[in-house]
Amino acid sequence: MKAQQQLVERRLRETEARYRNLVEQLPAVTYICALDEVATHLYVSPQIEGLMGYTPEEWVADPDLWIRCIHPDDRDRVLDELKRTTGDETPFCVEYRAFRRDGRMVWLRDQDVVVRGPDGEVLYTQGLYLDITEEKRVEEALLRRADLEALGAEVATAVTEDVPLEEVLGRCADAMQRHLDAATVRIWSYRASDDTCRLEAVGGMDPGDPPVGGEVPADGLALGGVLRSRRPFLTNRVPDEPRFISAAWAGEAGMTALAGHPLVVGDRALGLIAVFARRQLSDDSLRALSTVADRIALAIERKRAEEALRESEERYRSLVNATAQVVWTASPEGEMGEAGAMWTAITGQDPEEAAGGGWLEAIHPDDRERAERLWERAGASRSIYEVEYRVRNREGAYEWWLVRGTPVMAPDGTVREWVGSATNVNDRKLAEGALELTLEQEREAARRLRALDELKNTFLAAVSHDLRTPLAAVLGAALTLDRDDLGALSREEVRDLIRGVATNARKLDRLLSDLLDLDRLGRGIVSPNLRPADVGAVVRQAVEQSEAFGGRAIRVEADPVVIPVDAAKVERIVENLVVNAVRHTPPEASVWVTVRAHDGGVLIGVEDDGRGVPEELKAAVFEAFRRGPEARPVPGTGIGLSLVLRFAELHGGRAWVEDRPGGGAAFRVFLPGGGGGR
Repeated sequence: MKAQQQLVERRLRETEARYRNLVEQLPAVTYICALDEVATHLYVSPQIEGLMGYTPEEWVADPDLWIRCIHPDDRDRVLDELKRTTGDETPFCVEYRAFRRDGRMVWLRDQDVVVRGPDGEVLYTQGLYLDITEEKRVEEALLRRADLEALGAEVATAVTEDVPLEEVLGRCADAMQRHLDAATVRIWSYRASDDTCRLEAVGGMDPGDPPVGGEVPADGLALGGVLRSRRPFLTNRVPDEPRFISAAWAGEAGMTALAGHPLVVGDRALGLIAVFARRQLSDDSLRALSTVADRIALAIERKRAEEALRESEERYRSLVNATAQVVWTASPEGEMGEAGAMWTAITGQDPEEAAGGGWLEAIHPDDRERAERLWERAGASRSIYEVEYRVRNREGAYEWWLVRGTPVMAPDGTVREWVGSATNVNDRKLAEGALELTLEQEREAARRLRALDELKNTFLAAVSHDLRTPLAAVLGAALTLDRDDLGALSREEVRDLIRGVATNARKLDRLLSDLLDLDRLGRGIVSPNLRPADVGAVVRQAVEQSEAFGGRAIRVEADPVVIPVDAAKVERIVENLVVNAVRHTPPEASVWVTVRAHDGGVLIGVEDDGRGVPEELKAAVFEAFRRGPEARPVPGTGIGLSLVLRFAELHGGRAWVEDRPGGGAAFRVFLPGGGGGR
């Protein structure tokens, strides 16, 4: 009996040692807590020092330490959730910000479950701290980018509304205040004739000094230098720069940041935008401000052009009423008559040059044929002539003119002469062009916003599922291994649990590696490590040693082909292609891998006899987070094929998919043999 008891105790110590070794290798911090009001830590794994900067002994010795580390803005929420789960003994899962010992802030996902004894009594809680700082950074960056895109779309919509300019600018100021999380946004117009700025609109807090409509000298503005330099400006240290807090409200309101952007069209300054915020403003905010500033400047220019056009038309009507409309006359054959003096004043052509069809020479070459064709049609049909075309003025520039003419009929029914008018509509045409440009910019911004929103939703859904599933498996296995009745499990069952933990840990590692590689490739900071290698051997080894194929039999026909490649990247290419084939084909389908010398390089192929890839998706399947239609649900984030394409391009090669003869899909990757990587 004593020997048997010693054997049991030794096995228990070995199991505990294996469990502790397993726990200490996880990419997370594991802990055990008492089920009390402050979740007193009874045990924490050594990873806590790398995550929070405190040793396990310090973390356990001070029951309130973990609470003090929580960000003050998150602390009440976390403690309320702890109180609730402690009361009803339900699982605890919450995300919050915490400060490390060195003061750096990290995001944690903290989750635990209640562990019970054989008779159902509560023993303790066991859980994980998972560092989700990078996940939050990516999520916040996507959300912030979407918010800034929404700002651009909202401003683009506002500037196309057929409303007075002051209402347009008011909507733009409100949109910037909301989307930039600013305290106040002010839009100023600039009048160069007397170097004066006028406050046109205020979004958010209104200090009332000056009021909307008030004017100040340009040099009296804190951001007057932005008008002079016509360059954007950003500071996140307003209290340290006295020139920006001359107004008492700025200091009293706790302003931290100030951004300014000029409103410029061509080489003319039309005004500026000033943004005050109580939090720091990022460079992304300044870039978004630059985009909307261009649209607002175009709107001001367009509205002013429309106003100028209205005034011009009013003056024209007044002139016509006072002096009669300026007219031109032409013979039945189209020879210029009484318009000679007017035409000369406009174009510089003298009457002799304009005679006959000479007047057509002053018309823009692109409009000339149309103008002549319509004139001939009007003469043949004796109908009204109306056309808009560009006419070269005395300075050599082209301006738009609206030309109308009507035939004057003789008693015998023939055309006696033509009488008409010519009106300069250049301002209107320019305003229409500016309006069309603004509308196109708004449509493009809306398209980008929809695409970004779809990408964000796809990314969050895929990554959330693929992170939580293996984490849940790891946690479940760890809790099983921690049971008091572990001796009831056979050695093979324990090994299966440990293998499951290792398999799911590798899944997490592959997912994180894929995400990091996708980010590095997108930023252009990855270079291939090219070394001569037998690609056939590399591919065969990758297939034989991978555990990602779910036990499927993969047929490999790999010729020896030695060229300079990055062997690790080639392994990832093959593994991702085979995993893709396994995921998207039924278990009975066959998968082949081939390696052949081709065109001075190597051609790697992965084929299957499944359903194949629809023609319309053959290019799209290589886009990040793009997944084709499925006959059954399959896991995956849609990253693998994108990495295949980018790794191939990194070598100077390419990747594509085509139909396999006999049915199925054939993915191809060509890598050149000359070390064509970038």
